[in-house]
Amino acid sequence: MLEHLLEQRWPVTAVLSDPSYTGKNERSLDLTTAQWNMAEDISNVLKPMVTLTELLSEEDNASLSVTIPMLANLKRRHLAIAEDDSPTTKSLKAKLVEEIDHRWQINDRLFESSLYVQAAVVDPRFKLLPFLDDGKRDKAYICISQLADRLNAHSGQSKASCGREKHNVVG
Repeated sequence: MLEHLLEQRWPVTAVLSDPSYTGKNERSLDLTTAQWNMAEDISNVLKPMVTLTELLSEEDNASLSVTIPMLANLKRRHLAIAEDDSPTTKSLKAKLVEEIDHRWQINDRLFESSLYVQAAVVDPRFKLLPFLDDGKRDKAYICISQLADRLNAHSGQSKASCGREKHNVVG
């Protein structure tokens, strides 16, 4: 919506400043230069969020394994605060990172049992987990190894019990 407003900035300004369309009391409806700049800052910060939302919402290509890598990339590349960012941009980026971390529960505990991280480990595109630091990467590998061991042990028990049942039926 902001992007479309910014595209139509000059026609909107022209209409709002034209006395034949707006009364004297309504002329304050036009945005100030600072407000237009703020709208542009907000739009620029939100563009990658829109792209990410569209990618994660696709029915044909939705994948559990891409979620955390995409969020990590978004935070590292697009939401990292730069020195030359405006105060609005800095504030918005900080709030978005905080909300992403809170809503996706991206914290140390996540990496101990997250299906998102486990899916990324077994996905050949992300198995090296470049979006994680060394400690979290090691935890993710250990977690998936332990899961594989548990599944293997469970599978062995199932085969053994199936064999016994077969033996009991036959015997």
